[in-house]
Amino acid sequence: MLHRLKVQNFKCLVNQTVEFGALTLLTGVNGAGKSSVLHALLLLRQAEESLPSEPYVKLNGRYLLALGQAADVLSHQASSEDVWVSMAVDSDDGDGAWTFRAKPTDRVLTFSRQHRKPLSALTRRPFTYLHAERHGPRQALSLNSLPIEDHHVGNQGEFVAQVLALNEHKPVRPELLHSEPAASDLFRLQVETWMQALVPGLQVRAKTEPDFGVSGLWWKRSGIQADWVRSTNMGFGASYALPIVVAGLLAPKESLFLVENPEAHLHPLGQSAMGRFLARLAVAGVQVICETHSDHVLNGIRLATVAEQHALSYRDVRILYFSLDERGISTSTPLTLNRHADLSDWPTGFFDQSEQDLKALWHARTRAAETAQKLRKRHGR
Repeated sequence: MLHRLKVQNFKCLVNQTVEFGALTLLTGVNGAGKSSVLHALLLLRQAEESLPSEPYVKLNGRYLLALGQAADVLSHQASSEDVWVSMAVDSDDGDGAWTFRAKPTDRVLTFSRQHRKPLSALTRRPFTYLHAERHGPRQALSLNSLPIEDHHVGNQGEFVAQVLALNEHKPVRPELLHSEPAASDLFRLQVETWMQALVPGLQVRAKTEPDFGVSGLWWKRSGIQADWVRSTNMGFGASYALPIVVAGLLAPKESLFLVENPEAHLHPLGQSAMGRFLARLAVAGVQVICETHSDHVLNGIRLATVAEQHALSYRDVRILYFSLDERGISTSTPLTLNRHADLSDWPTGFFDQSEQDLKALWHARTRAAETAQKLRKRHGR
């Protein structure tokens, strides 16, 4: 398992150490470093893949990274002497680190030196990364030309229909089976059962047309007298969630599962169910690192530690709240759960907007009532 990541001089992460658990939630205000943590992990994976053929690490391209040039990723807080970006990981496979040369005038990050040993925690483990901007409803999706054993849903879910069709008759490993007793262990039916927890009554079918190089999804709402419809007639929530469920049910033990904004376009009920699904992945031995803005995802995970048949231990959950100090430097506050799923702290700005809005609404109503009372007194009513 990946235990911690230390980052220096990378974007807003000037000197940051992030502790990971079996399930880690990255939360916080926009632009405070949540995505930068994921970008650092992806960049390190690309660094391992770049050697020995190239003297630099790609900042753009694979994993949908679009980091620009070296000047764009070197922290603005770095001094003139700190012309480097340093990242280190600690895991069950040992530790490892990279240092990259990154002058503000450079276009690329070049390898400066290697510490200890390679980052096998990121390169030798099965790996899934799902971008925040996943494919929404499409008339047709792509086909992957890789060998069957290397098929994946894609970083944007672009191959999800093909992967679902290829695996529909395979069994899902027992640890990932939905608790619904009537559900079969066949992959397609398990996908459908988990999706129904996110979008009640939903059914899904995948089709491929190899001769035309395309695949597609068809959807139906059970209990409604209607035909199967194309994805373009279903909406974004199902299309955004499906790659997470498909990739998750295929994820082997000891794999790393990175996902951004799993709550996108889902009803709050579905967001909570998504939290419970991610918790099940963690119980099944998949290390999950999730960036989210959803308190419903958080509460779904909290529920999974106390109310699920296959409960996730509260000790295995890490929650990091990211904010910016007055200098624009990212800081993170670690939060933990107790055995009752209560949070160790609730810092200002941490999923408290509903409370703030309700308080503002109460004050606004109070002021309006006081103003109306003064007017009545003035006019003798």
